[in-house]
Amino acid sequence: MTTPSRSHRRRRAPAASSRLARIVDRLPASGPAQAAVMAGVLLFAAVVVGLAGHAADPVRAGTDEVSSADLVCPGVVDRLPGARSTLTVAALPPDSAATGAMTVTDLAAGAPVRGSSSKPGVSVIDTSKDGAPAVLIRGRDGLAPGLSGESVIEPTTGAGNALSATTCAQPGISQWFIGASTALGRRDRLVLANPAPVPASVDLSFWADTGPLSVPNSADIAVPANGATTLPLDVMAPGHERLAIQVTASRGAVAASLNDLGAVGATVNGDDWLAPVVGPDRSLVLPGLPDRTTARTLYLATPGDRDAIVKVRLLTADNDVAPAGADTVTVQAGRVGEYDLSAAAAGQAAAVVVTSDQPVLASVRSTRAEGGGTDFAWAGAVPALSGPAVLPDARSNAAGATSLLLAAPRGGTIHVALRLPNGTTRSTDVRIPADRAVALPEATGGTGRFSVIVTPAAGSGPVYAASVLRLGPSGITVVPLLPERVSVVVPAVVPDVTVVTAGNQSRP
Repeated sequence: MTTPSRSHRRRRAPAASSRLARIVDRLPASGPAQAAVMAGVLLFAAVVVGLAGHAADPVRAGTDEVSSADLVCPGVVDRLPGARSTLTVAALPPDSAATGAMTVTDLAAGAPVRGSSSKPGVSVIDTSKDGAPAVLIRGRDGLAPGLSGESVIEPTTGAGNALSATTCAQPGISQWFIGASTALGRRDRLVLANPAPVPASVDLSFWADTGPLSVPNSADIAVPANGATTLPLDVMAPGHERLAIQVTASRGAVAASLNDLGAVGATVNGDDWLAPVVGPDRSLVLPGLPDRTTARTLYLATPGDRDAIVKVRLLTADNDVAPAGADTVTVQAGRVGEYDLSAAAAGQAAAVVVTSDQPVLASVRSTRAEGGGTDFAWAGAVPALSGPAVLPDARSNAAGATSLLLAAPRGGTIHVALRLPNGTTRSTDVRIPADRAVALPEATGGTGRFSVIVTPAAGSGPVYAASVLRLGPSGITVVPLLPERVSVVVPAVVPDVTVVTAGNQSRP
């Protein structure tokens, strides 16, 4: 048997009686100081004796259910006159028996959004009339675990070619985007929201098709307390076909969102939100390529100082495809490249798997042209589901149709639960073969407007998920499904009563 090294040996706690004796020996001989400290010793004596022989063991360790959650959603896009904006909020589980509080607040005004409710379950709120640049969702107690929100902006006129949606995000200190543009015909804006009562400060880093950019006024950008800052990218860095952006909070934390509007004059050619993507990595999965699209463009960026050799595969329901002309590409250091995937798995729902010898960023822009209109949807690299994920706003009616896209490079099983408007639950298990991506049409048979909970089975391989919402002849948008924040880690706490006397040792 191998003797454990000194650094891995477990120290035996001294007996409680000997520790108490040493504490008493260090007390002053007499006077008020001895009386005060002695009272503290007696107060802890019962605890110490109860822990005798176990003082080196953790008193508490494991996980606790989340009791507080804040999410930020970007507000109405004022460049689309007449558009209807709705915010759908759900907790996990959205159960009428859950107790707690939920508020939905106009971040800038500090006032509740009209029509918002603190009731548990799924809440659909029309935010069109408030005009808030950002909305704060706050859940407490039983409405905090798995709190999720989704903002959908629907066109009310024209061919329906400006459908967009995005998930509500937790504020963070670093977020990445790839696929933005400041070329002619694109009007992209970055929205920075700060839900804290103190100002935040943000630094932006840019990479373009030509290499890293030095952009004026991109450092120390102020984001007001309980407010938002909107930055037109075509003013900051004009004339670039492709951009990758890192948002870094140098003070505080912010929730960043990037809106991509395709328009020439008053003619809109599509609109969507770019969700933050997984930071630079050597292995990425993008599960959100819808079927019935006319074009697909893959964007790759290498923020580092070395060229990246990247291999690309498309996973479909029945195949694993290497796209001709883009199966192996070189992405130059510091640059953003684009690659045509339109001919690969044309017309089928798919996922993209990217492997690289250097860390890269990745996203795909899918275009749909039907019924005289054109729209596009962005899908980025997402993390694997480590636990349940919630899609708050699924639909199967005249207001739209939702499908789920699920990818499993090593195969896996997921549990899909539909929470229907009448309070009932419909569930099914879905098996995904290795190196395949499956599409579940209209969210496995829901009706009306409902929420979906996707949970990977225990022991399953990594599963990646996104949803596709369609509306009208051409309207399309993709929303990633991300692991919900359900629990927090509680660190081990080791009792050490010697801290009681720490302040007394330096006294005479």
